[in-house]
Amino acid sequence: MDAILEAGSQHCPPVIVGVGIGGNFDLTANLASRATYREIGSINPHPVLAAMEERLTEAANATGFGPMGGRQHHGAGRVYRLRLRVRLYARRGVLQLPDRPPCQGSPAQRRTRGTAVLMATVHLQCPPFAEAIAALEIGDLVYLSGEVVVTGGLPAHKRMIEYLDKDLPLPLAMDGVFVHLPHMIEERADGGYDIHYVNPTTSRRFDGYMPRLIRAFDLKIVGGKGGLGPDVTAAMEEKGCVYLSLLGGGSPILSEAIKEVLAVEWRDFPPHFRLSKMRVEKLGPLTVGIDARGTSIYQRLEDGARERLPAIMATLAQRRDAAEKRN
Repeated sequence: MDAILEAGSQHCPPVIVGVGIGGNFDLTANLASRATYREIGSINPHPVLAAMEERLTEAANATGFGPMGGRQHHGAGRVYRLRLRVRLYARRGVLQLPDRPPCQGSPAQRRTRGTAVLMATVHLQCPPFAEAIAALEIGDLVYLSGEVVVTGGLPAHKRMIEYLDKDLPLPLAMDGVFVHLPHMIEERADGGYDIHYVNPTTSRRFDGYMPRLIRAFDLKIVGGKGGLGPDVTAAMEEKGCVYLSLLGGGSPILSEAIKEVLAVEWRDFPPHFRLSKMRVEKLGPLTVGIDARGTSIYQRLEDGARERLPAIMATLAQRRDAAEKRN
């Protein structure tokens, strides 16, 4: 359960979490690794372990975490709970998180249904207007068009900080938009680029760098996967910046939106880590995970899950004790 809470929304669905039970660390780590290869859809034939699977499944679901960190189903104003399935062998198990979109339905403008506020679908041109950014709310779906700067690695973030320390301009102008988007592109003989694919990466890895980058480059949009931490959220609120969550595992959809690679810098890095500027058309759907007022769905989910954890663990213990008495 601690591992589920710590991972939160940083993963790309579908995710398989291996669980090893019994022995020292080396043995359990090996069992956990082997557990990830258990056949999907299988059910433990041992009734005691099958019952344990069900208990752990319900406990995992009770945290409220869903794909891309989403829990609320804004389109219908009801709660989505991602159905987790925990599977255990004797000494091994597997936790599987199937892929499912956190929101469905795309109303052209925000409206209400009863007490529920529906998300809006918004098309933004880059560089974005501050008024358009300020109007975005948690759960809104966004499609970006225009020029965006992207990278996917820590080396590029470190180098950007070095440029700031030396008061040097970046080789590519940010223009308010920065996306954590690893990319595999290949330069052609004519000077153009072939785009093989792009795929989002976890933004929390860059928490130590992002507050300064947001402030220094006056960023209005940061994109990636898994959200950003409290210190980064504070800097975003200060600068009127939003975080757009890209679909984890959505490489084909996202790659289709990349229409042209305009420039590639820092070629001493591997391709994924380079700083590149791309022209995109309707890059999305992207979900507003942190708005310009500092409201973070990721922090809400984490806080809520930790508040529920004592009750979840107590229920799990009660059900375990009851099962032991029956057996």
